[in-house]
Amino acid sequence: MAVLLTGCTVAGSATPERRERPEVLTVQATVPLPTATPYPGYEGGSAAAVADDGAVTVLLPGAPSLLVRDGAAPVTLPPLLPGTARVAGQADGSALVTGSDDAGPLAVRVDPAGAPSAPVRLPGGPALVVADGTDVLLVTPNGAGVDLVRADAATGQQTGSGRVDLPGQGAVGPVALSVAPDGSLWLLATRGDGIADGTATLVSLDAGLAETGRVPASTSAQPNSSSALDVDDAGTAWVVVGQRLPGTDTALLEVRPGDAQPRRVTALRAEVVDVAVDPDGGRVHLLGRVDGLAGSVSTLGTRAGRFLGSTDVCRDARSSLAASPDGATLVVLGDCGYGEGPQAAVLR
Repeated sequence: MAVLLTGCTVAGSATPERRERPEVLTVQATVPLPTATPYPGYEGGSAAAVADDGAVTVLLPGAPSLLVRDGAAPVTLPPLLPGTARVAGQADGSALVTGSDDAGPLAVRVDPAGAPSAPVRLPGGPALVVADGTDVLLVTPNGAGVDLVRADAATGQQTGSGRVDLPGQGAVGPVALSVAPDGSLWLLATRGDGIADGTATLVSLDAGLAETGRVPASTSAQPNSSSALDVDDAGTAWVVVGQRLPGTDTALLEVRPGDAQPRRVTALRAEVVDVAVDPDGGRVHLLGRVDGLAGSVSTLGTRAGRFLGSTDVCRDARSSLAASPDGATLVVLGDCGYGEGPQAAVLR
């Protein structure tokens, strides 16, 4: 069910053939996915990971949940609630699955042969759970801010904690967390009362969960709007936040370590649900609809400061986006509707 893509090689050499990188990635394969019941919808629910060699792993939340990879039969996993499920590849070829069920957050390791471990209960209540190597990071909105916990994924034992208080009024809404190559963290969180414009803040933290800086991302964030975050190899954060301003409803921000203000703000008329950046920061891929572009994955050239083009994946590819570490492969998950069903589209 999953797809394994490998690079070409020059005859008589073990060195992969070097090819010009296309400006805009196009669909090379479309993989039908099974349905994890009883959750028939995949919007905001499924997750994917792409390995160095292009191998694609897809996690489908449900009761039971399903892990699909390497052309093998789906691996049955504990129930996971849509919107909480994530999967991350590990250095030994295993997959670390995280998410929440009705009892709270948990982690499951699936070894390279496809055998899942017993579920490991993680500390705290419902939370965003993000893998960081063999650790997991738990992010829980709480009052006027966010609580953070670091835990060992194999034991569930808490090894660190932190707290970030946020400006604005009302409850903390969408949160996103991304780990930089040097182990530092970027946290994006929005706070608002659901009526007036909210405040989105980007916070940098060290590996010990101590705050090292913050940048105002938006004071016009739309209540319950989509937000997304990715980090390139230099540690630069690329942030998408929905906002309410004349002529624009989405902003793409570039923030480098140590910045007190966004280095660049690109205003868009768009509805963006996820973002992925190339390792060198040269291209930013936006999943959603950008005004004036026909496709559902639009690519912005950051050095030229213009859109390079877009690729249409399917009618309703609105779930999530995953990229390989080298940026050569993108996977778009979504329920394409109109009888096509849930799919993983592989772009190269």
